[in-house]
Amino acid sequence: VSFFVGRSDATEHRVAPDLPNPHGGIEQVVDFFAAAFDFEEREAVAIMGAHTLGRARPEASGFRNTWVRNAHVLDNAYYQDLMDMSWHQHTFIRQDGTRNTQWVHGPGRGLMLNADVALWKDVGSPGATGEVSCSFSECPPADTADIVQAYAADNDLWLAEFTAAWNRMVQAGSTGLTPVTVDLASLPQCPTTASPSAGHDGPGAGHDGQGSQPGAGSGGMG
Repeated sequence: VSFFVGRSDATEHRVAPDLPNPHGGIEQVVDFFAAAFDFEEREAVAIMGAHTLGRARPEASGFRNTWVRNAHVLDNAYYQDLMDMSWHQHTFIRQDGTRNTQWVHGPGRGLMLNADVALWKDVGSPGATGEVSCSFSECPPADTADIVQAYAADNDLWLAEFTAAWNRMVQAGSTGLTPVTVDLASLPQCPTTASPSAGHDGPGAGHDGQGSQPGAGSGGMG
């Protein structure tokens, strides 16, 4: 995964594009990435795996917890957890009194948004605060379920396709950028096992994760 330099400074203020609707279904996810980055459906599913890093914080986005237990490793755990966990919806009251719904497993642990679950399950047309009409086990497979399954089974495949999608995303709207390659072996190593506080906390954790490049961390989605 490369970082690209060489963008010109903007001469006027522009409002950043919206992020995918966290309460939306697969159509909203695919349509957003197609419009913003000219992504194909498979690229949209690949880039959503960035949620394997970072977490959501209620004070930032209204959601809470990490997507995967070890949120310090860029791997395909996002797709494995999406398939293998027994997810259910949980609605909580935000500090401003509004309601917000996310998917959790066990006693309020973990996090998946509708935009995540919709890659694997057809959640239909969720309500304004995210409620869906079927349970995780009862929702039919999404049209992109086979892509999720492929990424869950093959980390190298996902990393290759994520990298290609990431490189396209971070160069969107610019030309002639220069890639900067970092020797990962020279960097301090993050822990390879999650501590209780770094993994799937209960309610109260929440996403200050990646998000330094547009769309990658889904700061608005999580």
